[in-house]
Amino acid sequence: MRKSETNLSSTALLGELADGVGGEIGTVFLERVVNALRQAMDAHLVLITVGDGLPASRAEATYALRNGLADSDVAYSLAGTPCECVYRGETFTVPSALAKRFPREKGWEGYIGVPIRDRNQIVVGNFAVFSEAPINKPDLATQIVKIFGARIEAEMQYRTLIEERDFLIENLQSANESIEVRNKALHDANQFKTSILGMVAHDLRNPLAAIIAKAELLQARIHNKSLDPKKADTDLEKITNNAERLSEIISSTLLRCRTDSASLQLCRTKTDVERLVRQAIESNAEGARQKVIDIALTSASDCTAFLDESLCLEAIDNLISNALKYSFSGANIRVNIESDSEFVVVAVRDQGQGMTEDDLKRAFGAFQVLSAKPTGGESSTGLGLCNVRQIARAHGGEVTAKSEGPGKGSVFSLRLPKSDLVIQDTEPQSLQG
Repeated sequence: MRKSETNLSSTALLGELADGVGGEIGTVFLERVVNALRQAMDAHLVLITVGDGLPASRAEATYALRNGLADSDVAYSLAGTPCECVYRGETFTVPSALAKRFPREKGWEGYIGVPIRDRNQIVVGNFAVFSEAPINKPDLATQIVKIFGARIEAEMQYRTLIEERDFLIENLQSANESIEVRNKALHDANQFKTSILGMVAHDLRNPLAAIIAKAELLQARIHNKSLDPKKADTDLEKITNNAERLSEIISSTLLRCRTDSASLQLCRTKTDVERLVRQAIESNAEGARQKVIDIALTSASDCTAFLDESLCLEAIDNLISNALKYSFSGANIRVNIESDSEFVVVAVRDQGQGMTEDDLKRAFGAFQVLSAKPTGGESSTGLGLCNVRQIARAHGGEVTAKSEGPGKGSVFSLRLPKSDLVIQDTEPQSLQG
């Protein structure tokens, strides 16, 4: 071949390579590979594969071209094949007599394979070319296959980046939606609190001023020894009336709190329930120490569930703090976590004052005063158990109370679904107070 013919041939080959490596990876791409290799070898089978396992033991073709036609469902074990060498990270060329070295490849003469790596330089696939005739220009053919292999590797890494980007965008959108929901709930709650505080401040100002004024007047008369019993009675009556007015304002405000609270919103994440229980026990450790009360925990395995962590921690903390509040010094509290295929159950058992039948009926109502009294002078709003019930129902779970009667302790069980698809109560829930 003359020098001009060689230059023309090289120029044509470079043009074919430039055209071949462009465009999307697929059947047309493999046809261009075959066309570019025609001067160096007859490419009868061209494969782009991905490996199964690390290290890979099997390969499955994402694209395959056999004798010019697209092939599908090409999958094979790597053991005893030249592709096994490629998956170890080698560019592997066998110009002829392939079946002598690899008996599994009976019927094939030549082979070229290049590894496909991910961004971490781990081999995840290969690009392989088989021929039925010996490869007449193995060095040239290998360089051509490596060029196309580099294009495949770049495309696969690009697709991985796109998938990771889309995954991050989806997670970011989900997080933004959760933040927006929480922000709206906080905004609504703040608006509600602001309106309540404004109303209370306005309505309480006048009766408080009247009480202060009358009290100061009475104090002045007592010190001046000019106290008139009738006027004193009148002043005291006005103080009493204003105090009753304050009481009515407070009662109506509490009623409004019960009816106007914002709806409860959930932000579910995969949560280790045992971790929440331990947090709740730790937050109550000082109170338990002061009352010389022992809190013990037993837990089953697999206690993960899709929950709103902060709300469920609040619910569990309510149950444990209640057990402390109504137990006498020296008692024991036992917290038990059980799990089945659908639910995680947190049971809090105390040795406290127990509950009557009437208590059990009213236990989870808002602003309920039950028969048991705090044993250490603690305060009680009557809202804790109501909130626990609303949190449980919002998750599609439930909370129950059991007691054999006064003086026999109580057991409160919080039942929470493991999956966020289990919904038992579809009505919107709201936290009270």
